[in-house]
Parts: sequence; structure tokens; C-alpha cells
Amino acid sequence: MTPLSGHCMKCLPALVGLLMLSALIGCAPRSQPAARTVARVSAAAVFASMEANRAAAQAEPLAELYEITDTDLSCEQAQQLAYRTVERMGYRVTSATRATPGKTGAIQARQRRSGQTALVQVTVQCQPQGVIVDAASLSTLDVASHTPHPLVTDYHAREAPRLTKNRPPPTTYFRRAFYSLFHGLADNVKRYGPEGQVYVHIRPLPPMEAELLFGVHTPDIFIVAVEVANRTQQTYVFDTEQVHLLSATGGTVRALAEKDATSLPPPMVSQALAAHVATHGYLYYPAGEYLSVQGTLTEVQSQERQGFQIEF
Repeated sequence: MTPLSGHCMKCLPALVGLLMLSALIGCAPRSQPAARTVARVSAAAVFASMEANRAAAQAEPLAELYEITDTDLSCEQAQQLAYRTVERMGYRVTSATRATPGKTGAIQARQRRSGQTALVQVTVQCQPQGVIVDAASLSTLDVASHTPHPLVTDYHAREAPRLTKNRPPPTTYFRRAFYSLFHGLADNVKRYGPEGQVYVHIRPLPPMEAELLFGVHTPDIFIVAVEVANRTQQTYVFDTEQVHLLSATGGTVRALAEKDATSLPPPMVSQALAAHVATHGYLYYPAGEYLSVQGTLTEVQSQERQGFQIEF
């Protein structure tokens, strides 16, 4: 074997650093500039590859982070919360399809902002292991804007995603804001307010939300969703026959009987709520314009009645 010359011995560290490239570069003096150039290009390529891998590793956890999986909510509750979250964020729902086991539901909405229209979509899946709710922006407005959505508190410019043709962005201002607000509303549903009181919440169902939940169009019926939770140590009776709506034209209106709303699930019935028991359901009224709802709760032991009135 021919021994290395003294000049080539000086090249040895560069050859070791370049590893497999040494076979192409050689030790000739004229090859030294080329070797240095190749070394610089190789380092830049390695650095770029490392950055790309780091960005890809960061993007995937973010994509998973903002997908909502909840084992405590029912499919019906998840759809309600998704609809309410979109509305509270200032979007107008334009279409909604009902989610059922094996069929993904979707809510699409839009919002005019800065002279442009932001389009968003929320999907709901009802799986045996729980509900899966995800939100995505269908336009570049949320991504291109330099100002994050006011509900987003953890925005960092380096996380701003890019839209792709086949996959929605892992995070957008809307997606992260939806995630935060949805969880806030879900927590309220789960805990029903503080201890020591009876929680009563009654709200009208918009026609589109009612159609999303029940799969039927009922223009002649005014539907209200009712949630009651007893957070006390006593037992209370919630009497649905005493839940009346106050009409805009004056007077009170009683709920319809089950036979008058056969296309809808059975209405909520009067029931006793023991300590730390909650219930929810629906009551149906003739279509009309209503201002508020009023009713009573009766504490069983003392037979004391407590009234409530909720403005719409």
C-alpha cells in the first residue's frame, strides 16, 4: 500500500468529517476547495433536515391536542355544545347534519370579518368509547391574519399552520378558540354550578339546532331545552306542568302534551331530584314569540316552593 504523503495527512481530518464523501473528494491539493464547498452544503442540508423533522414532530402533537375526545358527554350533549360554541364565537350557522353512531355530523358556519368571509366547520363523531369533536377553518382568513382570535390566549407566530389541499391545518385561531370555549361550556354542563343550590337552565332551541338534534323540521312547535341539577342535600320536585312561557302578546302558555308532538322525543316529565341528581330534557310549546320562562321547585321535606324566571 502506498503511504500517504505529508500533504494528504493534513487532509485526513476533513476526510473523516465527510465520511462517505471522502471517496469522491480525494486528497489532491486541487480538491481541497471543492471539499470545503461540499462540506458547507452538506452541513446546511443536515441543518435543514433537522429543522424540518423538528417542525413535523411539533405539528403532530398540536393536531392531536386540539381534537376533543370526551367520554362523559352524550352524543346529543356534544352536538348541542358544538352548536352553542360556534354561535358564541360570533359565527352564523349555515348548515348542520346530525351525528349518529357510525355517521359523522357536521356544522358549517360563517362570519364576516375585515371585509372577508371566514368559513368554518365542526364535526362530531359518536363512538362507543365517547364523542370526538373537531373544528377546522375552511378558508385562509384565520391563518393569514396577523391578529389572533380574541379568545386565543396561547398564540405563537411560529405555530401558524399552512393550509394543504388534502388536510386541514393542525391549528388555526378558530380551532384553538373553539377548543377552549367548548371545554368551558362542557365543564359547566358537567358540574351544574356550585354546591348548595339547584341549577335550572332553560333555553329555546333554534329551528336549525332542533332539526340537527331530532332529524325533523317542526315549524309549528317552539322547543326549549331544560337542564336541572340538584346541588343540595335535600330532595326537590321539578314540576313540568308548572313551567310556563311568557308570551310577547301577554299571558302565559302551558307546554304541549306528548300526543301533540308525536314527531319529537317524549317531553320531560315531572320528577323528584334527590341530592346531587341532575336531569335534562325538552318541553314543547305552540310556535310563537316568547320573552321568558317561569316555574317552581318544591323542597320535599318542608314543602316550600321556590320560583324561578329565566329571560330568553
